[in-house]
Amino acid sequence: MIKTALQIKTIGTILKERRKELKLELKQVSEIIKIRVDYLAALEEGNYAIFPSEVYLKGFLKNYSKYLNISTEKALALYRRENERKENPNSQLINKSNSPGKQFVFTPNKIITVIAALSILAIVIYLGSFVGQVLKKPDLKLTSPVAFEEEGDVSYKTDANNIELAGNVEIGSKLTINDTELKLNNFEKFSKEFPLVEGPNTFMIKAVSQFGREKIINLTISKEISLTPTPTLSPAIESLKINIEIVDKDTQITLFVDDEKRTERLYKVGSTLEFEAKEKIELRSSRPDSLKVILNGKDEELSSVITVWRITEDGIVKE
Repeated sequence: MIKTALQIKTIGTILKERRKELKLELKQVSEIIKIRVDYLAALEEGNYAIFPSEVYLKGFLKNYSKYLNISTEKALALYRRENERKENPNSQLINKSNSPGKQFVFTPNKIITVIAALSILAIVIYLGSFVGQVLKKPDLKLTSPVAFEEEGDVSYKTDANNIELAGNVEIGSKLTINDTELKLNNFEKFSKEFPLVEGPNTFMIKAVSQFGREKIINLTISKEISLTPTPTLSPAIESLKINIEIVDKDTQITLFVDDEKRTERLYKVGSTLEFEAKEKIELRSSRPDSLKVILNGKDEELSSVITVWRITEDGIVKE
């Protein structure tokens, strides 16, 4: 007996009946094979329009059929046959050409060829995008002490004894400064303070992507020799040398050296700072009891959020 179109089972019906035989709910199947419930329901109902592409549809159909122990080749064959019946009840589509009496016929093989060509095109586009990512150099931007984001050389002048290098680097990249790797925070920002010597100080800041591509910024910082005449001081006190260690809790510190702001930031426990002044040091801290301060080799107690040390004719005065 020849079955009519109404009697032939669709692949969706077979999937649904098999799932019910196994007493499974769509949600259970979705959790196991990691395919959304609405896609599984669409396969059972023959609602193929919701799938983003033919490749996705066939992939989901193969996985679902395999899980229900249905031959994947049979499932794909039934899907193609069903799809052909929907699109072409007469087993071929005829398109009139511009020339009278000529017709262009779409056969199942030609349709499969077009689908394969589109799939290959999608793969080529994806691979092109991936290759572009592989060849691309990582993002690297310097924000302090000078803003710079191009690869190459940049210079900066200062009379400070210390300098903070800070900036941003692309997520997943490795960052080194003068071949020493820096640990990055969750936002891929970096910050580190370096001492300076008189004359040129060079820093090679390098980012290496996960594919091995590099971007390098060469920073030259020139520490200028101060020409300001040194005030006449007592022979016993030539300068103020301060050492600060954060020993208890993270602390916000602002420090002025000879009325010039040298730092203003939150320092973590274990951080140390060292500065030298010719006349005056002003220290501001949100938690003075979290600091250990040594001035000219002697421990200093902090009783206020603002403390000033000044060199006078009588020696060091604490305010």
